[in-house]
Amino acid sequence: MLVFVAFVLPRIALAQDILPSPKPAQAAAPAKQGEMSLVDKLLNILTNREIPHVDIPAKKLPERNVREAIVNDVPQPPEPGQKQSVPSSGLEIGQSFLPIYSFDRNDDEESPPVLPFFSTSPVNEVHRKIQTIVVFIHDQTREAARAFAFARSAQEEAIARHPEWNADSTYIFAPQFLNSEDVEAHSKTWPDGGSAMLRWVNNNWMYGMNSVTADKSGIWQGRTGMSSFTVLDFALLLMARPKLFPDLQKVVIAGTVSGADFVQRYAALGVAPSVLMDEGIDVRFIAAQTRSFLYMDNQRLFQHRDDPLTPRVETDSFAPTKPETCKPMNSYPYGLDEMMPYGRKNAVNEVRLNYTGKRIVYLAGAGATLPINETTPDACALNAQGPNTAKRAEIFFASLKRLYGDEVDRLQKLYLVQGINEDGLSLWRSACGTAALFGDGVCNANDVGGKAMQILR
Repeated sequence: MLVFVAFVLPRIALAQDILPSPKPAQAAAPAKQGEMSLVDKLLNILTNREIPHVDIPAKKLPERNVREAIVNDVPQPPEPGQKQSVPSSGLEIGQSFLPIYSFDRNDDEESPPVLPFFSTSPVNEVHRKIQTIVVFIHDQTREAARAFAFARSAQEEAIARHPEWNADSTYIFAPQFLNSEDVEAHSKTWPDGGSAMLRWVNNNWMYGMNSVTADKSGIWQGRTGMSSFTVLDFALLLMARPKLFPDLQKVVIAGTVSGADFVQRYAALGVAPSVLMDEGIDVRFIAAQTRSFLYMDNQRLFQHRDDPLTPRVETDSFAPTKPETCKPMNSYPYGLDEMMPYGRKNAVNEVRLNYTGKRIVYLAGAGATLPINETTPDACALNAQGPNTAKRAEIFFASLKRLYGDEVDRLQKLYLVQGINEDGLSLWRSACGTAALFGDGVCNANDVGGKAMQILR
């Protein structure tokens, strides 16, 4: 039975936290007795009180469903540049819900909006011996169940190949960012018609844009909502609490295609990862088969005839872009100009300077070379990033090398995996994919599932 506690949680319950007090985490410096950790302090400020123990049962997929999702129901990758269309009515929505409180929450706030998710086990339990949390972001199809299944499959591969990685001590969390059409299609499923469900428009969650809300007549309106990046900030801070994960040492945030677009931009702009790192928790980002990147400056790779449509990293050079040629090229989500609200917390130069301090692994199949035929209004900005998935990753990493020099190699790597095309599951199950998710993030060029691999440094 579906339990939607966000609608029935008594206000008085917010005044206490009934979780038992576990041992302090090994990774973070223990707080003095009677003091809260930085994560707990921020969450206390965020909600103006202690976070309650909320009975939101997490849904664990039956083993048969996981297998079917992985083996029997993996679709062929869509034509590059074309979004895969999934009918909202057929989308599986998570039956676990996380209340998300805003950082500017007022005491008179009504019941918080909620985010559906899939996870290894109930999120509100005390998870002893869990050393790593993998947050796996779905792609433009919003099929979080499939993303969860992919992560589980890669985890099983890692356990079989590298028991020394302790991949079985990993907790997988797959949030689901819905479009408004998804909520409308499933509105009869929920007691309130889904009015508390977070939702976005046109998949703009992948860029950290604000959610939209519904008025009393049920019509979705573009009022000021909550950034999808803020949503992940809250989820990370909540899960990083020693009361829930006392042995937590590492958080991995990963995604494929549009999910990778989300991850790379969140790496540049996200607030919570810096807080976790200050707490002694290692944070790693993995952007796989990324469709587009957020560039750190206004230079792009052009052919010498100044044609941005077919850049070639081998022979062409980076040069400043011309706004009159393609205005979106330097604007968010492709550049740092005209930043969206969430990203305005930090100055552009601060974002640019801090980017090399983020531990990021960029993955792409070396065979992901199908031409991408962009047809969106931002086609000129997307085309300037490269003609296919593999080339876009290669060109972006080259832009980092040009801008930062050898400093970028300290924490960031690009791996083009030979023998893999646009297929995401094969990439995650490769030795490089499993090492990024569950190992040290470094690939052995001679150990990629029996395939050779090119490493760009």
